[in-house]
Amino acid sequence: MQSLFRLITKPSTRSFILQFGTALLIGFMLRFVVNLTPVWWLVWIAPVPLLVIDLRSNKRDTFWITAVTASIGLSSNLHDYQLVMPAPIAVLVLLAQSWLWVFVIMTTRRIVLRYQSWWTVLVYPVMWCAVDKGVWSSSEHIRKRQKYNGKLAFI
Repeated sequence: MQSLFRLITKPSTRSFILQFGTALLIGFMLRFVVNLTPVWWLVWIAPVPLLVIDLRSNKRDTFWITAVTASIGLSSNLHDYQLVMPAPIAVLVLLAQSWLWVFVIMTTRRIVLRYQSWWTVLVYPVMWCAVDKGVWSSSEHIRKRQKYNGKLAFI
């Protein structure tokens, strides 16, 4: 029992427990943000603690904190995905979305820490706009191509 107490009171273990608990809490908040019916005011509040923790952590901790948080938050969509696709594909979609969160947060962190200027407050929303534009542009391109191919098949 004494050794368990020493392990828990070590600064590195306390830091890990605090970070993990915070990641769970933020992930729970994100469940209400990334689902199909988000709580509009929480959309602006929930990512802030994640960004603050990630800016104060090292690169490795930022990676796992973001991955755990995003996975917990995005798990709220699993049931909806399983209605339209098989379960293994739904899990792969959730993993891809988690990796997207990790990419956006890690890129934001890298730019903010590198430049440390006032304009870096815009990096996070700009990253999400770029991701959104990339996803919808590629799907629009595919849809236009299918429409064009359909016209050729009709002629």
